[in-house]
Amino acid sequence: MIRKINSKTNTRIKHAASLKEKKYREEFHEFLIEGDKVLKMALEAKMVKEIFTISPLLDVSDDIIQYVISRELLVKITNTKSPQGVAAICSIPNYSFKDEYKKVVYLDDIADPGNLGTIIRTALSFGYDAIIASENTVDFFNPKVVASSKGSIFFIPVLAGKIVDFKEKYQIIVSSLNDKSIPLEEAKTKIKDRMVLVIGNEANGVKEETASLADLLVKIPMVKMDSLNAAVASGILMYTLK
Repeated sequence: MIRKINSKTNTRIKHAASLKEKKYREEFHEFLIEGDKVLKMALEAKMVKEIFTISPLLDVSDDIIQYVISRELLVKITNTKSPQGVAAICSIPNYSFKDEYKKVVYLDDIADPGNLGTIIRTALSFGYDAIIASENTVDFFNPKVVASSKGSIFFIPVLAGKIVDFKEKYQIIVSSLNDKSIPLEEAKTKIKDRMVLVIGNEANGVKEETASLADLLVKIPMVKMDSLNAAVASGILMYTLK
């Protein structure tokens, strides 16, 4: 179904623009995406509710309303000065944790949206089952997170949770420069069937109370440096321990 919108004060335009704020994403259980590639993945995942486009798309079901709008209106509802030509409202999935998840990534207060999006993309690429975030981790459906995830957020469960809830049934693995940490290559031989890999905050690392629950402390051997970008470190850890 195709409709045309010309006015900045149109209720659908206002609603789409409001989803740039977390409080409205939470209120309506919706978030906004931008670009052809991400839209294609969202359509595959059947999460698209409405599309805003400069030119009507031919390969979209008639069940989904397409609003044809000007580039000026597209700029109003998106987060980029030069949008690709299409945006869409998607429903936020209501995930629940499943016992069959064996490889889980836990985010301990990740703050940077770009890092979070990259971590989501990496976890999906390396076959992890779910991503769990602490209370102070940046919102999964922040526009910058969604953009940097490159559509991967549609295909891996993302949930809020507490690390202590995994202590009984999972091996908790924490990357740390602690004296008790073992080199990553050595850690590969000690991985159990059900594990949670903890990724710490960019500036402060893993919180002490989280690290105290670790069953295995690991470290990435480095030369001249003692730390890496959170997304880079998580990529190395996830690939090595997968």
